[in-house]
Amino acid sequence: MTQVGSGAPLVELIPFEGFPGTEITDLQTSTEPANHLYVTTKFGKILYINLDDNERRLVLDIGENMLPFGEAGLLGLAFAPESKDVFYVFYVAETEVDSARTVRISRFVIHEDGYADLAAEEVILELPTESSSHFGGQIRFGPDGYLYISSGDHGRAYNIVERAQDLDSLFGKILRIDPEGAADGVPYLIPQRNPFRNGRGGAPEVIAWGLRNPWRFSFEPSSGDLIIGDVGEQDWEELNRLKASSIWKGVNFGWPYREGLYGTDWEPPRATSFEDPFYSFDNGSSVIGGVFTSSARFGAGAYFFGDYSRGLFVRDAGGEVTNLVRQEGITCIGESKGGELFCGIRSGLIVRVDPVDSIGAITLDPTGGVFSEYVRVRALRPNERVSARYTLDGSDPTESSPLFPSSSFTFLIDEPSELRIRGFHEGMEPGPVTSELYRLQSPQPAFERKTLYSEPIQRVEIRGPAEDVILRYSTDGSEVTEESSVFEQGTELLLHAPFAIRAKSYRMGWEPSKESTSVFDNREVDPPRIADTPTISGVVDQDVRSFRPGHPFRLSSTTEGAVIRYAATGEDVYEFSPIYEGASFFIPEGSIYRVRAFHPETFRSKLLSLKPDYEIPSRGLKSLVSITDLGMRDGSLTLTPDGGYIAYGGFQTILLRDEQRVELDWSYLSRIEWQGGSAIGLDHGKLWRMTGQNYQESQEVHPGNLKDFCVDHDGNIAVADGEWPWDVRLWDGLREESIGSQGYSHTRSIVEWGGDFYALYSERPFIRKLTGDRVVSFPVEEDLQGASSIETDSIGNLYIAGNRSAPRIIKVSPAGDVLSLLAVGNGVEEQEWLSPSGRFDVDENGCVYWISEWQIWKFEPEDWDNDWIPDALEREIGGSLVVGIDDRNVDSNENGYSNAFEALGGGSRGGFVKNLNGDGESLVVGFPVPSGQECQLEFSDDLGNWHPLGKVFVPVLNDVVRVVYRFEHLKARSFRVRWDEGG
Repeated sequence: MTQVGSGAPLVELIPFEGFPGTEITDLQTSTEPANHLYVTTKFGKILYINLDDNERRLVLDIGENMLPFGEAGLLGLAFAPESKDVFYVFYVAETEVDSARTVRISRFVIHEDGYADLAAEEVILELPTESSSHFGGQIRFGPDGYLYISSGDHGRAYNIVERAQDLDSLFGKILRIDPEGAADGVPYLIPQRNPFRNGRGGAPEVIAWGLRNPWRFSFEPSSGDLIIGDVGEQDWEELNRLKASSIWKGVNFGWPYREGLYGTDWEPPRATSFEDPFYSFDNGSSVIGGVFTSSARFGAGAYFFGDYSRGLFVRDAGGEVTNLVRQEGITCIGESKGGELFCGIRSGLIVRVDPVDSIGAITLDPTGGVFSEYVRVRALRPNERVSARYTLDGSDPTESSPLFPSSSFTFLIDEPSELRIRGFHEGMEPGPVTSELYRLQSPQPAFERKTLYSEPIQRVEIRGPAEDVILRYSTDGSEVTEESSVFEQGTELLLHAPFAIRAKSYRMGWEPSKESTSVFDNREVDPPRIADTPTISGVVDQDVRSFRPGHPFRLSSTTEGAVIRYAATGEDVYEFSPIYEGASFFIPEGSIYRVRAFHPETFRSKLLSLKPDYEIPSRGLKSLVSITDLGMRDGSLTLTPDGGYIAYGGFQTILLRDEQRVELDWSYLSRIEWQGGSAIGLDHGKLWRMTGQNYQESQEVHPGNLKDFCVDHDGNIAVADGEWPWDVRLWDGLREESIGSQGYSHTRSIVEWGGDFYALYSERPFIRKLTGDRVVSFPVEEDLQGASSIETDSIGNLYIAGNRSAPRIIKVSPAGDVLSLLAVGNGVEEQEWLSPSGRFDVDENGCVYWISEWQIWKFEPEDWDNDWIPDALEREIGGSLVVGIDDRNVDSNENGYSNAFEALGGGSRGGFVKNLNGDGESLVVGFPVPSGQECQLEFSDDLGNWHPLGKVFVPVLNDVVRVVYRFEHLKARSFRVRWDEGG
């Protein structure tokens, strides 16, 4: 029914005005000759915008009289005929007597100073209600001079009521009254041709019934007919026509017995006739009744309307309907006095609808480059209705070229190609050609051993991915090039073990493949031994060793003549890897070292992995609240601003506050975030604003099948799709911009961290940076296994929770340091289940809260601000030491030395060593150093041989403060700092 790519004009939505923190509900004009708009917001403001001189003025604020909950608020505005001063409003009020809810139609007057007086309100009509939705909300004066009012059935979604068919009720109706012709003291008159004017058979105000939620309507200029957009229940959205000639007899549009052109589960009374909608459509969410534009730019008689999830539509004079542009959250459509078309957006934005004169360039994502074997490409059109056509043969696309898939899908390129693409639209010149060259790597070869592992001569076959590739290899450790030996497919190599073989595949027109490497051995060397080791603080498996930060170590092998080689990148170690020269190792933060011992005859040892393990004692762990009686063993937890908790999971949601427990009507809640002091929840794949004292009131924020979301520091929302290709998009209330996708793994959790967005994906799993240029170190992959959620705190720490093999909470500091806050190996060996399995939260002091084993747990970190000074010590010393700030980088008195250096013992500008926790093992050292110079911290156990401790650093201030470890088996350890000038 909706034509895409038809002859309707291309349009774009241009941001015009924004009112953050509210929703635009109506756009109207008066008889004032200047080009202008009147804007209403849900929270009670009426604003005047002069488009000629850019004047902005708040005409009236009725917020103190309102109840802006659910769908309630200031919903409609209408100026009296031939007036620029007298106007009427439709809003949901709170009565003074018993704070009850009532729909109110009131009249105000704009005075000479341009403002209206709230105290001068004249109440015309009131409709008491207990509902929080389906109010209708439009008021307009018709060509006959009477005021038309749309009134919803005051029901709720999936809670159907029959008020719309009760002719004595004013709910689910179109009402018509005459407030301008009434004498003083009489609020309004009943027009002569209303069907129940005398009160017989129905309420005298009613002229049409059988409507669910007629949110917006307008009058067709040529006929005077009323065009009503009625929001459907489940399947169908309706546009209904109330003919001017039929008002005298009244019209029944069928709800709740009919939806669209179809019957519902409700049986109508016999001999009941209904007026069918003149246009209905499915796959929408809420139809937004529109306007007939007077501008020739869009064609005479064009009717513009919208749908909350599908965007802006136009119906031309011939009845053809086109979805002009997709835009989430359109709430109203209006035309300025000068004939410009505008849309109000739920986020508080107003956009102008502009015709597009030319077709812009299409962007390809990703752009050209070298890819492994194949690449999936998406075309980002400047307008969704532009037809994208492409070629792969180097020629420019024409209107007869193949169509490129829509932006929701990707195009598979599995041959090296130059992709050319351009946009086309009926009646317009084609857009510019976009060209990208996609080069593909030949698939990697594989090795197959044809003999037993222990045989001294090995038969090896190199298998190619296809017959048309050339396989080249080396067995001397050298890199494979186009000059290397060629392997004939189907043959075998006879090689004396041990050996390392490297191979690549080459294909005409393709890039060489990635290199495949394999080591064939028949004997093993004793693995490297670690000298001067402390007690191992954590063992993931027998071949992975973890060490406390700042600990240097040496390697040796008991096999005589063995050479130790290493890889600092976490990769495997081969006979061509760097040789360990006997110096002390230090494992940088976030890195992992792998080592092997090699011997010319017996070949190589097992692989040994070494990594830093930053574990903070778990004495800060304690149980806060038992929730055994709630039947919630595991789940998710969110802190509330007033000190309470919202626990959710297992089809239930519970608010715990001031020792009270309230069960909330949210059965599929999976995440809660805070936006401007209000809660946003993800339930049934949609985003809802959770309002009211107990967060029971709901207001849809974003429709769609979402997996996760987060709110950034600007109040924008990043949303993650729950379906392939699992796209992550940034939504500012107006547009959604893709910021990343992972075609083979759905997004488990997303956060904003340091101004960029990061996503935790379920496959493998792994964390991916979606925006920005920031590069940080993340935990090695075994630390992420089973990770369930990621969160951030107020000072920029990132938290990762969950681990199948070792339950833990990992903290990554803003500098990229990886710390294990809670893990097996630091005092909770008997409580592996304590790691969060769902969402967790972090308070303003860095304390982590989660649910596990029928309890709400709290973990108070020892060093929240990552300056390696225990928070308890910072509080004890006080002064310039502040919890929540890295005191090593702050110089409060501006004397060139850090607060940490001066407070911990560097007041004399000399070096110091300070015991942190009384056990003599954890120490903090400080030295005065020249800022801007490359420095190296070193240690010695005999004052003769000095070894590097940590990485080379360039201090910002004139000192360095660092935590080090003496280790129990050493009687003494000395420290110094060295820089180029010999310091």
